Amino acid sequence: MRIRQAALLLPAMVFFSFYAIALVVMGRLSLFEVNVSVMTFVGFENFRGIFADRLFIQKLINTFVYVIIIAAGQTGGALVIALGIRNITKVVRGAPIFILYIPVFTSGVIITSVWR
Repeated sequence: MRIRQAALLLPAMVFFSFYAIALVVMGRLSLFEVNVSVMTFVGFENFRGIFADRLFIQKLINTFVYVIIIAAGQTGGALVIALGIRNITKVVRGAPIFILYIPVFTSGVIITSVWR
């Protein structure tokens, strides 16, 4: 039984270890200036340049504000809609659920047709 459980866990462990290795390699490469002939160590100079840029700081603030507003809006809106259709009969409840679910399956159809 334990061997079977370990065998079922093995693919996830392999995937996550390769994922961790990729993150470490990307982090290491961000500390070097890559040239075809030689790699020069630049340390945290790339990050200093990014954080010294005034536009980057403004964009970072805008991103955080956008994420907070969208996350709160979507969660609050979903809660309001769920509470609104909670007490409706099952026959009538199907229409709003279908209307709200249309973007989920139409996006897959659109992406499939675009990338065909």
